[in-house]
Amino acid sequence: MKQQIKKILLVRVDKIGDLVLSLNADQSPCLSALGSSVETVWMIHTGLGFIAQHSQPKRRFFEVEKKFSWKEFFSTLYWLKSFQPDLVVVLHGPAWINFLLWWSGIPIRVGRLSQWHSYLFFNFGIRQSRKKGEQHESQFNFELVERGFAQVKLEGRSSDQSANSTKDGLQPLKLVAPEINLSPWNLHPNDYVIIHPGMGGSALNWPVSHYHQLIASLVEKNIPVVITGTKSDQLHLHYEKWKQSKGVYWLVDRLNSVQLLGVLSQAKALVAPSTGVLHLAASLGQKCIGIFSSIEVQSPRRWGPKGLHCETLTSPAHPEEAKANPDIAMGLISVQQVLDILQRWEVIP
Repeated sequence: MKQQIKKILLVRVDKIGDLVLSLNADQSPCLSALGSSVETVWMIHTGLGFIAQHSQPKRRFFEVEKKFSWKEFFSTLYWLKSFQPDLVVVLHGPAWINFLLWWSGIPIRVGRLSQWHSYLFFNFGIRQSRKKGEQHESQFNFELVERGFAQVKLEGRSSDQSANSTKDGLQPLKLVAPEINLSPWNLHPNDYVIIHPGMGGSALNWPVSHYHQLIASLVEKNIPVVITGTKSDQLHLHYEKWKQSKGVYWLVDRLNSVQLLGVLSQAKALVAPSTGVLHLAASLGQKCIGIFSSIEVQSPRRWGPKGLHCETLTSPAHPEEAKANPDIAMGLISVQQVLDILQRWEVIP
């Protein structure tokens, strides 16, 4: 089948970390083989355009809410009709968006066969099981694009070429830091460690007591500590006593997206669980320590940060034990392990 492809739409309507680990899929050789005249646009979740804008290369994008509403439905339909893509690859999208991709008449619709609507609305479905977490999320996404193009049999590509390209080194997403003045928060460049204890709840987190101990240890060593997060992280932000503590800078719900990138880019290091901010910092080239569960689909093998200076700590507990007793299992990762890494990096004395 020979197709004349001029416009490509890539869909990942999901959270921050998911998008960071997806955007580099557009660097696949199969897209490059179509030539520089091909227009590629991402459909992403509302509010995440700052990631596409600060990525290198900068991505074009259209923002949409994941949750259905008639307003979103018709605005998305109008955009699809105006853009008129020849091919769409869905890395992740809700049923109503997949329906619109079909209804708007996009001729080639590639996606992973997982939920019921994927069988109805994709005419080039890819079977790809991610339940066991056998490889990294970014590799899954890259592979989905490659296999989709191979199945469509676009000119200049073959299944053999696709198989070979997935074995090449996949470059992580690179973000370009915005120029941010830190003085409004009384911070100085390369002087503080960020602790981001919050997360969306899709994985197990470090016990709150361990975050407390880490903050206290850093303050004792005269290392300024910045605590970031949002209102949605309330479960992990019971740190009222730190708001007025000397050496602790409480920036919870005080930073917009671009300011967050700037504060992350000028930190000495970041400590965080499996969450989007960890992936942002990694893409900025920062030193990152990720706290991870041993459960297969939550492990760093599947969701670890991709960057030049990233390390992860994984609970030694058996996956079934972690599911049964999450606080005990995650508590097996000690505060001293984090401090040892920071010391090795010469972040702390």
